[in-house]
Amino acid sequence: MEPLWGKAWGKLEFGTEDVPPSDPTPWEDGVPLARMFPAELGHPTRIVLYRKPMEQRAEGAELEAWVRDVITENVAHVLAKRPEDVDPDYGSH
Repeated sequence: MEPLWGKAWGKLEFGTEDVPPSDPTPWEDGVPLARMFPAELGHPTRIVLYRKPMEQRAEGAELEAWVRDVITENVAHVLAKRPEDVDPDYGSH
């Protein structure tokens, strides 16, 4: 995605953590797979993926597809686009 959208999304960092650091927010349905933290106070926008919740839902090639879709959803949010517009393969697994 970076060659196609990197300049459009500006400063963006990706990270991983084992689990979310807190309970789901009221608008999250269940344990989140990732969270997007908007840029603030000189820090870039961050997308953090949570490893254990993803591993509990899938493994192997299916896990790779989940990770790709979750990243696509979050990048789409940053770009104010639909996930299908960011990655034509979104949801194709």
